Amino acid sequence: INSKMDKLVQGATTEQMQSLLELGGECLQTPGLRAQILGLLLMSGVTLRFSDGPQLLAPYLDMLTPFLNRPEEEGKGLAAWILGRINSPKALAYLVDHLADQNSSRDLVVTISDPLLKSRDMVYVQKVLTLVEQRPDLKLKSDVINALGLYGVTTPEALKLIRDGLQDSTGETRRIAIDAVERLPKEVRKGFEPDLLKVMTIPNLDPKIRDRAQQVIIQ
Repeated sequence: INSKMDKLVQGATTEQMQSLLELGGECLQTPGLRAQILGLLLMSGVTLRFSDGPQLLAPYLDMLTPFLNRPEEEGKGLAAWILGRINSPKALAYLVDHLADQNSSRDLVVTISDPLLKSRDMVYVQKVLTLVEQRPDLKLKSDVINALGLYGVTTPEALKLIRDGLQDSTGETRRIAIDAVERLPKEVRKGFEPDLLKVMTIPNLDPKIRDRAQQVIIQ
């Protein structure tokens, strides 16, 4: 179903998509979960239309947001992903309201936090970083550090988390933190040289991680 729907969505004109989305909106408002999920799948496909996807979906924001109050198996994760792809101020505001939902899985928190970090809005970034501190059980640190580097987030608090990642006891987290440093602007990256040198002195460090740290230093 997904592959057929994706082909249909990508091949449709803007006018055809508007008609399809009207049907999708009706699906979201029916009482049956199967129809609702089909409506969500249609809208998730529309987000991949880079030229007009967010604009086409904008009228349906208020239909998508009620799914954020549901269990994950009833479309919450998919709705969050769609809102993140729409990436409008209104969509991000809805997402941040559900960032700290206590019953959210790690995957769902990552789905919600990624567009918030991508926005580079200082308030949203700080809310994500605070959540990492409050819910270490979700092991979100690596995912958030990766996003900080990918989106070039350089607030003092963001850089502190990357530094913490460099000294993490988990080799994978160290590797991700080194990769994040590499993606930062050159003038910011220079400030991490002492931290990378310190990483290279860690006893029994994986040689591959030591080599990566050295590569980033000499760039």
